Amino acid sequence: MRRTLLSNFHAGWIDNLNGDKYRTGKIIPKGLPGAGTRDDSVFTTEMDPRGIQPGTAVVTWVKRTGVRTEPTNTAVLYRDFWGAATLKRQGLLATLPTGASPKGGSIPSYNPLQPSQDNRWRLAPKTVEGGFEAWPSLEELFPTSFQGVNHNRGLEGGIIDTNRAALEKRLSVYFGGKDFQAAKQACEEIATPRARYDPKKVWLKLKAAGHFRNDAIVPFLTFPFDRRYIYYVPTDKWLNEARPDFARNAANNEWLITVPEPRKASETWPVYATELVNLHVHERGSVVFPRETRGDDLLSDRDASRP
Repeated sequence: MRRTLLSNFHAGWIDNLNGDKYRTGKIIPKGLPGAGTRDDSVFTTEMDPRGIQPGTAVVTWVKRTGVRTEPTNTAVLYRDFWGAATLKRQGLLATLPTGASPKGGSIPSYNPLQPSQDNRWRLAPKTVEGGFEAWPSLEELFPTSFQGVNHNRGLEGGIIDTNRAALEKRLSVYFGGKDFQAAKQACEEIATPRARYDPKKVWLKLKAAGHFRNDAIVPFLTFPFDRRYIYYVPTDKWLNEARPDFARNAANNEWLITVPEPRKASETWPVYATELVNLHVHERGSVVFPRETRGDDLLSDRDASRP
């Protein structure tokens, strides 16, 4: 996406207003003026001192008439605003309309960026050591990946449980009901409508297909060090996002679980698993890289997940 922006616009100005709970804890980082003091969300006000949790930036792109520029030739200017929300807002207004800082003021000035393929077209400055940007990415090492299962059906008392026997009993009663009303009485949690989930329609289809099935109960890494069981059906919207590709590769496999763009330290720690994986093993959406993937031809069994 960043490369596309750079290819379709001739210039851009980035006003990073920071205030990110996940990246900096809303504290000005070391090495900067005011380090260790509060860094507000730009939306912080006297009426709402919390503001919002994610950091915020204002990005202005300009497209001129004429031939598109090469992405490496697109002019990009960047500046950071840190500190109190009122000062950030005043600083933005004080530099209108040109963006230039008043002489003698403390408002940050723009600095040029040089996005390139080597730095993955980053639109922010980044200090790296030891040739980090030259290291291969996980996507390059493992070309196949899947998102974790997004069940969106609750963590207890429904299709998930810490006790396998309790889950087995609950689902056998749910699918053993003579009609949907009886199933609903057996488990209100599963029978509750949700976005894109019509519980009665799904119940009728799965019951006609022969559910309850004992082998549909499988281990489920719900959170780090929190292994539960899930009644896993990869069809008929039983789950919000069942990830059928994940299901096809799940048996006797191993998974490296990461977050594509971690927002805090805990999301930078990879997790290893051998069972079905929740989308929210980490707080942000988790992605899994398989040790092996199933081949497409009739004679193949499994292929190592590497280039």
